[in-house]
Amino acid sequence: GDDMQLVEGLRDAIGHSAVSLRLKLLTVSSPDAAAGTLERGGSELAVVRSDGVLPKNGETVLVFHRDAALFIAAPKRKIKTAKDLAHKRIAIFPASAQNIALVDNILSQFGVKPADVDRVLLDDGDVDAAIAARRIDAVVSIAPIGSPQTTKLINAVNNGGKGLPVIVEMPQAEGISARHPSLDKVEIPAGYFSAAPALPAEATTVLGVSYLLQARLDMDETLVTDLTKILFSARPQVAATLPLAAAMDKPEDSKTSVRALHLGASAYYADTEKTFMDRYGDWFYIGAMMFSGVISGIAGLVGVGQATARRKAMHLIDQIIEVKEDAQRVAPGDDLSELEARMQALSTTGLQHARDGSFTDAGIAALRLAMDEARRALDDKRAPPPPRDRANVAVLRMGEMPGPAKP
Repeated sequence: GDDMQLVEGLRDAIGHSAVSLRLKLLTVSSPDAAAGTLERGGSELAVVRSDGVLPKNGETVLVFHRDAALFIAAPKRKIKTAKDLAHKRIAIFPASAQNIALVDNILSQFGVKPADVDRVLLDDGDVDAAIAARRIDAVVSIAPIGSPQTTKLINAVNNGGKGLPVIVEMPQAEGISARHPSLDKVEIPAGYFSAAPALPAEATTVLGVSYLLQARLDMDETLVTDLTKILFSARPQVAATLPLAAAMDKPEDSKTSVRALHLGASAYYADTEKTFMDRYGDWFYIGAMMFSGVISGIAGLVGVGQATARRKAMHLIDQIIEVKEDAQRVAPGDDLSELEARMQALSTTGLQHARDGSFTDAGIAALRLAMDEARRALDDKRAPPPPRDRANVAVLRMGEMPGPAKP
């Protein structure tokens, strides 16, 4: 029906937009069946009716439309308020089982038992004739107050009754809706319907029901916020071809009612939508903390490595000092080859550490001093060189020059 067309229109409007969200429709037999599908996990969203079954795992996103149960009585039938409908004949449009149950529920709030009302099944095209023949006394239009159906029925009652129809009053409608959350109050401004004179003469409140879009409780809050925003953005476009879309509205229910708002939809209505930083700021903070921890860990490992290298380098100086001390303990002229080899190896290792930056400036100075001291100790213990051969050395004294032999 109209609701299916509305949802299809919204789906198509979203599908042609730049957003990444897409809706896949599942057709079921009734709003109660939709509620059951949502409750069983067969869908993320469902269009349900306030006086029907509400899913235990669902919360309201928006109101698709509020339907007034508008009782329109023929003139001269002594019907003014709802309790006057006892023992009268009425026709219900549309005549579904859920609508009949709704009418019985409303009349019972005013002391009218279902058995005291004669319900007549009619096509909407037969209303004026049925009113004229007195086969019915009133009709009930269950639809948004601005729907073509309601206007058509008012005109039919006006034509058949040869007089101004009566909008049946429902005293204490606001209090009844407060006691029964399944029923909504629907306010009708004075003169809303263009009859002659306009109807109603004064602003009045009647009872009705709401068609609700509900989302699963576990549906992501941010996703529901985006969905609500997108649906209301698509409303003007859809309303151009489907006037019912103009009836989309914000729910009035509080979080504690049986029709609690989903937190994501509530954020949209309260204008507290999360910004990019609201949504992901914690992750940036956590990521920065983790990155800082990793960097600190790497720096710590580097520091440990450098400290280890410095310890090895300082140990090298200690080994060079040992070579010096060992050299000082040997007797002059003893074999120093083993100490020379050790010193050569330690010198090479020292150069490698200096190349790798394992030494500070003070460490390099200490290494140089230790190597100089060790080499000096080795040089002091080396055997003196053998004496030079003087046999063939001619000693010339200044002032003496060789001359001819004397006779």
